[in-house]
Amino acid sequence: MKFVSSLWNNFRNKSKLRRPVKRMYKAAKENDGWLPVNDIDVNFVIAASSPKVRARVRQLVRDFPYFKRALKKIADFRIGKGITYNPLVFNSDGLNVPLNNELKNHFDSWCERCDNTGRMHFYELQKLMVFQELEAGEYFLVKQYDKNRKPYPFFLSPIEADQLSNYKSRPINDNTVNYGIEQNKYGQIVAYHFHDGFSPKSMRVSSDYVINGLEVMRPGQLRGISPFVSSVLAANSLGEYIGAELDAAKKAAKILAIVESHDIPGHQQARRYVGEKENVNNARIEDIENAIVEYLRPNEKMNFVDSKRPTNSFSPFVKFMLQMLSIGTECPYELLSGDYEGLSFSSLRGIRMDYQLSIDCEVGRLINQALDPIQKWVFDCLYLSGHTKINYAGSNHTWRTNKQWPIQRLQDSKAAAQEMKMTAMSPQMFCADRNNDWYQVIEEISIAKKIAESKGLSLDELYGVISTADAGNDAYLTG
Repeated sequence: MKFVSSLWNNFRNKSKLRRPVKRMYKAAKENDGWLPVNDIDVNFVIAASSPKVRARVRQLVRDFPYFKRALKKIADFRIGKGITYNPLVFNSDGLNVPLNNELKNHFDSWCERCDNTGRMHFYELQKLMVFQELEAGEYFLVKQYDKNRKPYPFFLSPIEADQLSNYKSRPINDNTVNYGIEQNKYGQIVAYHFHDGFSPKSMRVSSDYVINGLEVMRPGQLRGISPFVSSVLAANSLGEYIGAELDAAKKAAKILAIVESHDIPGHQQARRYVGEKENVNNARIEDIENAIVEYLRPNEKMNFVDSKRPTNSFSPFVKFMLQMLSIGTECPYELLSGDYEGLSFSSLRGIRMDYQLSIDCEVGRLINQALDPIQKWVFDCLYLSGHTKINYAGSNHTWRTNKQWPIQRLQDSKAAAQEMKMTAMSPQMFCADRNNDWYQVIEEISIAKKIAESKGLSLDELYGVISTADAGNDAYLTG
């Protein structure tokens, strides 16, 4: 029996092998004409596609207004007026305010001329990083030092992603260069190779001197791709459609009527047209102020053109396409199109909250990949150049990010006041949510109080402070 059972098991296993594999997911169905690229090596796919994707995105930003608006709005909402550095160094008595002010002054002074040209502010450089990531999928900043540059001899040089290349690269220590990035045998990035297209060899820069930011979506991914990539074809098609519709509308607007004639040569001769030459003598056309009267020959009639371009379906279709672009660019439709028609308060509030969550995630990545490393490097250089006696690189600090203004400021302020009473929020956090520096606010309030007292006024009278009961009274607030 044992021998028979063994034969039966072998026969059953062989039958399973010969049986066609049954797909358990419909998405894996074969013979449907869909043959996706086998992209096991994500870096190969990105390297093969990114040059053309970058060129197309840049072209759309130049020529297609909605793409440019998406780029600008995303950068405006992420960076705003700038993500500011706030040191939080403590001593035995608590927050060391004089030292924090000194560190902030040093950093803010460096921010004034932080790039290689000496023209860009650090906040402008932050926006450039966002622009580059949206267009090219990544950004590169090289840390540089020039002893003749005053007052701070260290600065950052932005470099286009197109310059990262394997061309004439020279790795060291048996390292490998993949798509312009040099890695050691453990896969660690040790250098970047930049080539400007003219030099006899590429420039090797140690990874310690390069700030590289990108969104990593696959394990082992080295290079970035524009987040607009899924919208490129749709945006180009929409631009061509809008252009074609405008051309058709212009042509339709220029043609008032069409003359039907059974004798085309006679019709042209009667109007003194021979070939391409025109003889206006005795032409049978009269001008009556803004109108023109033309006499027709027998058997001729004039049909007035009823221009219906663009059609009624034009606006809904463009709106649908813009909604697709808003999803692909991750920019809310209302910001992308400038169309706020029909929005309710609750809808607008929900849109802003969802978008703020997306912004916070992207800004957090920008801080981790670029701003924190830059802060450490700046204070390293401040210490080495003698501007500070102690190296405060990596000291406790925060970055004050851009926040959206509340829709109902009074209602949100009352809610924040309740949170502060419950010690769930600090005044510094509340000011940061309003894009203000708490210390600056306190200083300005102190100055305002002194000026008010010198004029015989109290601070409450100056501010026109109202009671909590009146704050909840709409009739009182509206006068």
